Amino acid sequence: MKTIWLLTGSTENWRLSIKKKVWAFPYTPPNKTLWGKINPGDIGIFHATRKSAYWHDLQPSILGYGVINKKDEKETLWWDDEIKNRKNKWPLVIYFESIFLSQGISRNYFEESVEPGDKSTNKLSGKGIKLSDFKKRAQNFNPEIKRFMDQKSLQELDPRYEVILNRFEFSEHQ
Repeated sequence: MKTIWLLTGSTENWRLSIKKKVWAFPYTPPNKTLWGKINPGDIGIFHATRKSAYWHDLQPSILGYGVINKKDEKETLWWDDEIKNRKNKWPLVIYFESIFLSQGISRNYFEESVEPGDKSTNKLSGKGIKLSDFKKRAQNFNPEIKRFMDQKSLQELDPRYEVILNRFEFSEHQ
């Protein structure tokens, strides 16, 4: 049976992750345990946070989701913060076989090269599904559905969240 995961991060990190079809987590005991439970075929929901390295009042949103096909540990530096600090902060990696983005997000958006802090990155969260709308649909679907915390980098969700995903429109990102 597939598991539904909420993957939380900044818009800058999501922009690179969607382009590379990957996501990564810090090496902490809780993350290592949860990461160990991730399997091919599981679904990761992309949650963009209110704050980022450059912006502090963004619309928290669901940008899309991906079907996980493998996981690995990385040694290279990918994200702006890792490169800037010369430290591998997120070594636990998952790879996506396919990615589906909210209807408001252009596929071309991830092909553009941008500098750290580029203003176009802050607009990404406004193109996704408002987090409050996503949660409201979940509660309307079933008031007993377990709510999730917005600030954990990785958490397992109630399997009924897959039904909630199907109530929004997404396009496959190639």
